[in-house]
Amino acid sequence: MGNEVPFLAFSGAKKKPENSWFFYPSSFSINFLFMFDTVVFDMLLRVFYRIKSIVGYKEIISSFFKRRRKMRYLGFIFIMSVLYFGLVSEGKAQPSQEEKKPEKIELAIRMDDLGYCHGVNMALKKILEQGVCTSVSVIVNTPWVDEAAEILRDHPEVSVGIHLVLNSEWKEFRWGPVVPYTEVPSLVDGFGRFYGSRRELMAHEPKVAEVEKELRAQIEKGLRKGLKISYCDYHMGAALNCLEFQEVVEKLALEYHIGISRYFGEEDTEKVYSTPPEEKTKEGIKIVEALEPGRHVFVVHPGMDIPEMSAMTDLNVFGLKKMSVHRQAVTDMLCDPGFKQAIQKKGIELINYNHLRDQGLHLMERPFTAKPWKEIVQKAQMGDSLAGTVGGKY
Repeated sequence: MGNEVPFLAFSGAKKKPENSWFFYPSSFSINFLFMFDTVVFDMLLRVFYRIKSIVGYKEIISSFFKRRRKMRYLGFIFIMSVLYFGLVSEGKAQPSQEEKKPEKIELAIRMDDLGYCHGVNMALKKILEQGVCTSVSVIVNTPWVDEAAEILRDHPEVSVGIHLVLNSEWKEFRWGPVVPYTEVPSLVDGFGRFYGSRRELMAHEPKVAEVEKELRAQIEKGLRKGLKISYCDYHMGAALNCLEFQEVVEKLALEYHIGISRYFGEEDTEKVYSTPPEEKTKEGIKIVEALEPGRHVFVVHPGMDIPEMSAMTDLNVFGLKKMSVHRQAVTDMLCDPGFKQAIQKKGIELINYNHLRDQGLHLMERPFTAKPWKEIVQKAQMGDSLAGTVGGKY
C-alpha cells in the first residue's frame, strides 16, 4: 500500500524564491517591461536634452555614431537603467512588512454525523434554513441517508462530504458496512455490525484490503444517492487509525477527485463538544471572536433533543451523558443571531470544500502521519484507547 499513493501527492505547491524574477520567466518578463516604463523614458529624455543644451543637436547626432562616443552613450544608458531597475526591484518587488496586507480569516463550519438518524437530519434542516454552516459530512451506512440526501438537494450552497465510518458507537443503534458483512469479516462483530470503538476495531486486526473495499463502497453509495461529494473525513478518526488506512483514504480521494478535510491547511478551532449545554452558544461566539488570520475549521455535532436521540448511549468511555441535550445546544448555537453576528463583525470569510477542492488537490498536505498498522494493533490489544493516534481530531 505504501507505494500506491506517494506522499509527494500531498506535499503541496512549491514556493517561489523571494527573488523569483530571475528564476521564473513570466515574472521576469513583467519586471523587464517595467524597467522601460514612463519614468525611465522621462529620465533618459532629461539626460538627452541636458546634453543637447551643451553641445547642440547636430553634434549629438554626429558624435553618436562615432564608435567611442557611441559606446559611452550606450554605457551611460545601460548603467542608469540597471540602477533604476535595482531600485524598483528593491522598493516594489519586496514590500516592507508595513505595506503587506494582513492575512484574512477563513472559516469552514463542518457539521458531522448527518444521515445517521432522523434527529440529526432535522437539526440539519433547521440549521440550513435558519443558521450558518458551510460543509456537511454524511454517514451513508444507515437508512436515514435518503432523508439527508433529500434535504441537501435543496441546498447547493454547502459542500457535502462522506463521513467515512469504520465503527458504530451507539449501543441502541449499531450500523454495519455498506458491503455485505461476509466480505469484510475483520471489520465486524458476530452480528455483522461495526465495533463500538477504534480500540475494538484495531484489536481485531482489520485487514487493509477490507478497509479499502468498504470505504470505496461508502463513497460509491453516496454518489448513487445523488450527493455532490467534494471531500471526505473520518468518523472518530477510525479511517485514519494507522498509516496503511491513511494511505487508502488518500488513494481514494485522488481517485474520486475529492478533498480530505484538514488537508488544505485548516487548523481546528477550539471545540464546544464537552462544553456544558447552557454555555455552548457563549463559548462558540468566544471561539469565533478569538480567531486569528489563517484558515480554520470548526467541527460541530448538531442534533435534536427528541426521544430517538435521548435513548442512545455512547459505547466509548469518553462519550457524553445526555448526548441529545448537548447536540440540541449545538443546533441552537449555529442558529443563534449572536453567533452569526460575531462572524460578520470579525470579517470572517466562510469557505467550504467545494472551493478548496476546486483550487486543486495538489495543494493537499498531510496534517499528520499515522503510526504503522502493527504498532496500533499492538496498542489496541494491550487495552490502549488509541486517544491521540489521529491528533485527537475527528
